[in-house]
Order: sequence, then C-alpha cells, then structure tokens
Amino acid sequence: MRPIPAAFTIALALASALPAAAGSLTERGEFVFDISSREDMREVGQRAGIRISGYSPMDIGRIDCGRWAHQFNVFPYEPVVAGTLSGRPGLVWICSGQADSAVLSTAYCEEMGMSYVKHEGSVVTCRVPNQA
Repeated sequence: MRPIPAAFTIALALASALPAAAGSLTERGEFVFDISSREDMREVGQRAGIRISGYSPMDIGRIDCGRWAHQFNVFPYEPVVAGTLSGRPGLVWICSGQADSAVLSTAYCEEMGMSYVKHEGSVVTCRVPNQA
C-alpha cells in the first residue's frame, strides 16, 4: 500500500441523486459512500485506519483541505475532523466536498483495503474483499 500524500488528507466528497443509502454495505458486498457527506467521510477515515483525535484547530483543517480540494478539483469543500494515522507524523485531516473524480474515488477505496467499482458524482462504490 502506498503512503498517503500530504495533500490527500483523507477527504471524500460524495453527492448524487442516487437512491442508495450512503456509507452503507450492500447485499452485493459493496460499500457505498458519499464524499460530500461529513458522516460518510468520518466513517471512510476510520475504515482507512485514522484514529479521530479530540479538538483540532479548524484553521489548519481549512488549509489542509484546501490543498486536497485544489488537487482534486473539489468545490465546495470543508474540513470534518482530524486524526492520526499509524506510521505518519502529525494530524491527517478528513475533508468532505463535491467531488467527481475516478482518481480520488479509487484512492479512497484502496486506502480502505477495497477495490474501486464506480463513482457517480461524489457517490463512490467500492468492492469489499472476499465478497460476491
């Protein structure tokens, strides 16, 4: 597994008119989440191994998430919460926003140990390992 780039700051943005519930496991062994949902992104961060920390200055979160948003052309965006990741010094920010990127979607699936299936706007579908 490759290291997470500094600008990546675990920020998923998911927004779509899909009827599927976001941040959920489907009967087909898929995990569906919305990068624009703060709750979904928190869950994605935790599934990727981020330990959520207590208070973190939102000023820094806006700066770090701004880098992420610029890299993946996400607008609007917002910081959700910060945490720590084993083997990486400092805080990692979890961000949310309106994203539509196969590269970003694939990276989130891989960080959670899943494989990318598809994305529609900011709604991402990943395949859970050893599922049909």
